[in-house]
Amino acid sequence: MNSEKVAKRKKSRWMILKQVAMGVFRLWLVVNFVFLLTQEFFILEPGKVSTGSVVIKELLPSYDRFLSPPSTLLSKTAEELPEIEVAINFQKFDSLQPKQGVLFYLHGNRGSMESCRFEIRPFLDAGYDVWTMDYRGFGESRGTVSEVNLLADAQMVYKEILKKEKIDIIWGRSFGSGIATYLAKENEPKRLVLETPYWSLPDAARNKYPFLIPELFRYRLPTHEYLRYVKCPVRIIHGTSDEKIYFQSSIKLKEYGEKFGQDIKLYEINEGKHNFRPSTDNPSPDIDKAFEDALSKCLNLTPPEL
Repeated sequence: MNSEKVAKRKKSRWMILKQVAMGVFRLWLVVNFVFLLTQEFFILEPGKVSTGSVVIKELLPSYDRFLSPPSTLLSKTAEELPEIEVAINFQKFDSLQPKQGVLFYLHGNRGSMESCRFEIRPFLDAGYDVWTMDYRGFGESRGTVSEVNLLADAQMVYKEILKKEKIDIIWGRSFGSGIATYLAKENEPKRLVLETPYWSLPDAARNKYPFLIPELFRYRLPTHEYLRYVKCPVRIIHGTSDEKIYFQSSIKLKEYGEKFGQDIKLYEINEGKHNFRPSTDNPSPDIDKAFEDALSKCLNLTPPEL
């Protein structure tokens, strides 16, 4: 009799464990299915303001235009645009000091050129003219976004800028780092700078959410694959306490570039988070100083490192 009770208890426990496991499995499937259908809402956040954003009303573009594939230059205001499906807004900001060069900036997955102006202010203060753009669905840019479109649009804007002047530095921050690396692979800038970059989008996401299936990602942006073919010097800046894109991503990128003999350096911002630029969010003199030093080296404003 006792053996029968023990057997029933074991069977009951097994059934409970089985039901729990099946419940967890079903939940895993549901979460990944929802992610498959709605991943644009998680990866691209044009309606949100960039972390640490500071409004700089006096900073206005000297050039403001739209491009439509195939490289058709359009009116300068959204209100004047014809009824077309795709229009990519790009702008230029003039340096605030004697000109040192020209920089093309690719912002992150939040906000727009307007809310990210605080991010380009250090370049302008250092004497760089800055070109930047909004991805489809960001700011006043129109069109259906996809990975192919992101890369093609950036290349289209890059070529349009080259009609006016040569680009010295391509700078990609966060989400923009993969696009920036692709541009450096396809073109010939003097330098590529990656700020808080990722190895690839699936790799960055799975570090935070290991239950996601990599194969479901429609946006991959494999920075490391593009990096292999970049010919110019590469500089990386990353906070060691980054809460969004883990710091090890940059270490992996540096080691990967070194395998192919690249001139690549990593500047660590000790205890820096995803946004370590001077801002109203958690100000830190040490972090600000570390970023200023890294910025100066990346912009080639300091003597060459031995």
